[in-house]
Amino acid sequence: MNKKILLIATLLTVALFVWGVYTYLNTSKTINWVPNPMLDSSNIALSIGETKSVNGIKITLNKIASDSRCPIGVQCIQAGTVVAEVQAINGTDTQIINVEYGASKSVSDKFNKYNVSLIEVAPNKTADSETNISEYKLTFRINILK
Repeated sequence: MNKKILLIATLLTVALFVWGVYTYLNTSKTINWVPNPMLDSSNIALSIGETKSVNGIKITLNKIASDSRCPIGVQCIQAGTVVAEVQAINGTDTQIINVEYGASKSVSDKFNKYNVSLIEVAPNKTADSETNISEYKLTFRINILK
């Protein structure tokens, strides 16, 4: 009798564990793969002083306000960030915004019906040479907020 109870308790424990793992894995995948229907996005790559238009907004990369990224091959306490100053123009509205790119996430800024995010910075920073301002190429994601 005790063996049957122990066997049933073991089977229930295993079944609950398998169900918990299954639920966790399916919930995680669902959250990660659901597209956001509220956003329509386009990417543009800009050098310093360059202007491009996308989806009704003009973006000009004015300057690199700061670049504190950790150089390749160097061990740093923090990965650092890049802050880019851009000018956004939509019709007659103009705004200067700072967009930040870092190790953990991109910090975006909203302008009119647009969300501007910095998603890539090139070239990578190196310890042996300073990056020339003309070498920077930044990729921005422009989302139209619906």
